[in-house]
Amino acid sequence: MAYLTLLEAAKLALANGQTKRAGVIATFAKASAWLASLPFKTIPGNSYAYNQEAALPGIAFRGLNEAYTRSVGVINPQAEALRIAGGDLSVDRALVKMMGAEVRSSHESLKAKALAAAITTKMIKGDSSSDPREFDGLQRRISLTGTQVISAGTTDNGDACSLAKVDELIDLVTGSNKQLWMNKALRRRFTAAARTPTVAGYITYTLDQFGRTDELQRRADRRALRGQRRHRAAGLRRDGRHPRHARRHQLGLHVLRLAG
Repeated sequence: MAYLTLLEAAKLALANGQTKRAGVIATFAKASAWLASLPFKTIPGNSYAYNQEAALPGIAFRGLNEAYTRSVGVINPQAEALRIAGGDLSVDRALVKMMGAEVRSSHESLKAKALAAAITTKMIKGDSSSDPREFDGLQRRISLTGTQVISAGTTDNGDACSLAKVDELIDLVTGSNKQLWMNKALRRRFTAAARTPTVAGYITYTLDQFGRTDELQRRADRRALRGQRRHRAAGLRRDGRHPRHARRHQLGLHVLRLAG
């Protein structure tokens, strides 16, 4: 099955006459700019198997009547176990009688918003070693060593995040359709820089599917959302430590390339 964003899935459900399903899916998208930007697909079974490129094969030049040196790339099979998240919802029948069926719809919307917020948090903070029922987030997945983490400085309090380091982080992730994920505090710094062209050049703002301007911004052609070698994800830290061990206010930003 092809990848679909939540809004595309909501439109498809609506076209199939599944009005309630469409409304719930749209609630997820509206509650989280991160979830709204991600492509989703239906996974049959209880796990998702995929291949991860580990190394490229060698390339060489040869002369006439010479043979190439045999070389192969390395592909590592990977698998992700599917996780279950949700919650039970119960609305007193007395409330429905007094206030009408709309009251249940209101509680269903609240449950969907709460689930969207929880999943969004776990996309960064999830750690299956502390709770095997949840999935690993970005801070758990990005390697402690190697080139997926860029340090902005090694001082105790952390160096200021420079735009040069941000560009270095962006270049580390190959491909197109990149996104910068950050918390609100760092997003405010980007917004402040946008007001000073001598600092950040020119940052333009765009509207998302819900007409919001404060949820995202674009620097060059990269979309910024708050909240592998041949890298699909990388992180930037203010100090020399890995994001997994960072205090909340020290965490920098992540760059991802989305599938689809």
